[in-house]
Amino acid sequence: MIKYKNVLLLFIIMLLPYGIKAQQPDNTKPMYGEVVKNDDYKALDEKFINSCIEKFGSIDSSVFVHIDHAWRYFYHNDLKTAMKRFNQAWLLDANNPDAYFGFAALLKIQGQKKEAKRFYKIGQQKDITKLREKRCNKRENDCLLHIKELDASKK
Repeated sequence: MIKYKNVLLLFIIMLLPYGIKAQQPDNTKPMYGEVVKNDDYKALDEKFINSCIEKFGSIDSSVFVHIDHAWRYFYHNDLKTAMKRFNQAWLLDANNPDAYFGFAALLKIQGQKKEAKRFYKIGQQKDITKLREKRCNKRENDCLLHIKELDASKK
């Protein structure tokens, strides 16, 4: 029996790196899959933020650009790239409600209604001026309408 426990323990130890790998950030999920990032990922994030500030002049303008790109990708039914851009906007400013409304819209179109509601509520909480929700809802509706038109034209 002791040999069996040793083999089982060795097997578990061998699988540990795979379990850790499963916890890597995933840019196709809101907030990169909500995993704790290691130092290497944090350094990459810092490098990205600095390059955005250098390129666009400030965090605010960088967020605006990434949010705009995200909605454009959504509009053209490239949901995977849209999620990546919303994630980048969220990384730049986790208090910007637009990223959360974008996460919610993408999750909703993918049928993940419970998660969509969760992110929508977070967006509402972050929307201090109560102006961003209305703007994001309009962009979402424009995207959904265009996606339906794209689908209809393929038939």
